[in-house]
Amino acid sequence: MAKAKQETTEELTPVKTEVTAEQPADTDILRDKIAEAAYFKAEQRGFAPGGETEDWLEAEQEILGTSSKQDDESISGG
Repeated sequence: MAKAKQETTEELTPVKTEVTAEQPADTDILRDKIAEAAYFKAEQRGFAPGGETEDWLEAEQEILGTSSKQDDESISGG
């Protein structure tokens, strides 16, 4: 005679995991926006060599909404 299978009503608990797959995409999008803004800054100055870093830093400030000028003024009290 065949043995009857015992049915289990074991409840499965969902596993919580952190989703990090979107972080690189968000970072890529942000980098692309900064690169595009830096490109337009370079274009405005005629692509003259030597201003690439400044173009990038200014583009970062614009895209991220930060300003080192504001930071400098708050530090100096002016």
